Amino acid sequence: GLLGQFGSTADILDAFNKPGDLGFYSRGLFLPAGTLLRARYKGCRHEAIIRDGRWFDSDGIEQSSPSAAATAITDTNVNGLRFWEAKRPSDSEWRRLEFIRNKQVHSG
Repeated sequence: GLLGQFGSTADILDAFNKPGDLGFYSRGLFLPAGTLLRARYKGCRHEAIIRDGRWFDSDGIEQSSPSAAATAITDTNVNGLRFWEAKRPSDSEWRRLEFIRNKQVHSG
């Protein structure tokens, strides 16, 4: 996974969170550059990262939305906001995307 490639969350942020990096926007959800994403499906852990304003899975394939990324894993239509958890650079713990988006929508 991503952590295995880089060793630590700090190493990932150093590698990906370059000045000027854009965040990722999808249907009212904003994730800043350097956000880590994780999900479990059928006992397997899946990871992704936000880099240069885009969502990349652990194979380096760009995904257009949380749901598209989830569907690529499950081969079924999945609510990506419920499927994924994120840890933004400023977060101390993982949070479901649904929770993050609801906080952003109601605070904006």
